[in-house]
Amino acid sequence: MTDRADTEIIRLCKREFDWEIKVLDILYSLRNMPMSCCMRGVEMGEFELPEKDMDLLSSEELIKLLKNDRYARSAARLLAETRDKKAVEPLIQVLEENKDGDIREVAAGALGVIRDKRAVPHLIRTLKEDENELVQAAAAEALGSLEDERAVEPLIQALEHYTFPIQERAARALGMIRDKRAVEPLIHALNDKSNDKDIRVSATIALGEIIDGRAVKPLIQALKDDDSEIRNWAAWALGEIRDKRAVEPLIQALKDKDEDVRKTVEISLLKIR
Repeated sequence: MTDRADTEIIRLCKREFDWEIKVLDILYSLRNMPMSCCMRGVEMGEFELPEKDMDLLSSEELIKLLKNDRYARSAARLLAETRDKKAVEPLIQVLEENKDGDIREVAAGALGVIRDKRAVPHLIRTLKEDENELVQAAAAEALGSLEDERAVEPLIQALEHYTFPIQERAARALGMIRDKRAVEPLIHALNDKSNDKDIRVSATIALGEIIDGRAVKPLIQALKDDDSEIRNWAAWALGEIRDKRAVEPLIQALKDKDEDVRKTVEISLLKIR
C-alpha cells in the first residue's frame, strides 16, 4: 500500500463515529507490518496511537515519535527496553532541547539503560545545569549505570552541594562506579545526620560497593545508629569489605534489637571469618 492509500482509508473512515478504531483495524489487516502501517495516520495528526500498542513499533518509528511530546515519554521508555544504539543521539537531543521536564527525565533514564558512552558528557551537563531536580537526579543515576570515571567529580559535587533527591542518586551512582575518590565524601554523607535518611543509606551501600579500608571505622560507628536501616546496611557493608577490625563490633551487634540487623550481622561475620 502507498501513503496515498493510507490517507484515503483515513479520510473514508472519518465518516464513522468510531473511525479511529476502524482505521487501525483496516490498516492492520491490509499490511504485513502490524503497527508500522499506522504511522502515516499518526504523522498526519489524524488520530492518536494507543500507548498500549506502541511496543509493536520498530526503533526507527519510536525515534520519530520522540519529536512528538504526546508520545515522547513512552517512546523513550520503549527505546530503553530495546537498548538500540541508534536511539542515543535522538535521546540526547531530547535531553538537551525538550522543554518538558518529565520527558527529559525519561530520556536521561533511557540513556542510562542503553549505556552508550556518547551520553556521558551530555548527562554531566544535565546534572550540572538542568533546572529540574528530578531530571538532574535521573542524570546522576544514568551516570552511575554508565560507570564512567569522568562522572566521578561531578557526582561528588552533586553529593556535597546539591539537594535531595539529587544527593541520594549521586551517592548511589558513586557506588556503582566504585572509584576510590568517592570514599571520603561518602563517609561525610553517612556521618552527617542532618542528611535525609535515604542519602545516608545510599552512602552506606556505596561504601560497601567500593570496598575501601577507610570506610571501616565510620561503618562500625554506624552499627550504633538510631536508625535500624542504617545499622543493617552498615553491617552489610562491613561484610563486603571483610576487614578483621569489624569482627568484634559485629559480634556486639548480634545483640541488636532488630531481627533483620541481627541476620545481616550473622551473614557478614561468616564472610569475614
